[in-house]
Amino acid sequence: MSLGTPWREMDIPTWDYESLNILKKEIEEYVPLREMSVSEDALPHINILLLGQVEAGKSSFFNTLNSIFHDRLSIQARAGRSDRSLTKSFNVYSIISNKRILRFRICDSRGFEDTQGDDLFDIKDIVDGNIKNKYKFVEKLDIEKESPFYRRDPKINDRIHCVAIVVDATKDPDHPIAEHVQEQIRKTQELMNLKGVPQLILMNKIDGLSESIKGGFSSIFHSQEVKRRVEKLANYFRLPPNTVLPMKNFDIKHHININFQILALYNLRQMLRAADDYLLNNLEEIDEFGPSNEKIK
Repeated sequence: MSLGTPWREMDIPTWDYESLNILKKEIEEYVPLREMSVSEDALPHINILLLGQVEAGKSSFFNTLNSIFHDRLSIQARAGRSDRSLTKSFNVYSIISNKRILRFRICDSRGFEDTQGDDLFDIKDIVDGNIKNKYKFVEKLDIEKESPFYRRDPKINDRIHCVAIVVDATKDPDHPIAEHVQEQIRKTQELMNLKGVPQLILMNKIDGLSESIKGGFSSIFHSQEVKRRVEKLANYFRLPPNTVLPMKNFDIKHHININFQILALYNLRQMLRAADDYLLNNLEEIDEFGPSNEKIK
């Protein structure tokens, strides 16, 4: 059913190439804490960590973003269908646009699996910035401090600044995650709450919810079915509804659809803003704003 008034307002005028270019330019020009004039040396980038159950679409989300800025279908991150996670290592991806590395990184970890039980596979060390790119996970074992992939003295720019939990929207909204994975998610959320890391829910595969939004999402925020699913997921994860971001990753059939691109960039922008909020809450740890700096006196 379509609602006459959208249940969420987007601050873009229309779903067209003008809006797409506005979003794309804003992301290309993104600078962490721009309003604070933080130097690139002090804060070169922010880190967004993708978490979620196997096959939810974590790696495909990065490929979707990469496709937009490369103007072609990207398969840089390994993605596909499997009972076990295809991501076997901690991967930190950058996106290049106009021959320049953009100032955010997408961090992809292995998917939560039924067989892992309560194993949080080094999540705490990832969030704290102790784990380096390309570290290969060892099931049921934490990273050893003697490992060359262990960072002993991480700075704030090594940490995770925003977490996006990727969820398959077509699953039962009252039980969107497999029973044996629920405890892993709960413990992960407790850790994020303890460390003050913002959490967003990327509600993927929304084209499977309603025939009215298949192939084009300009009416997504008029869909009552999507609204209901957003509210149920927000309640399940104990987060505000505005933290749940409807999403559809690219595929071979639809990868040039402008509405897919606008939705993906809009969601990415929400993540960048959440990361800035985290940084604002931790200004004293940025070199330029430490206790001895006159800027905060």
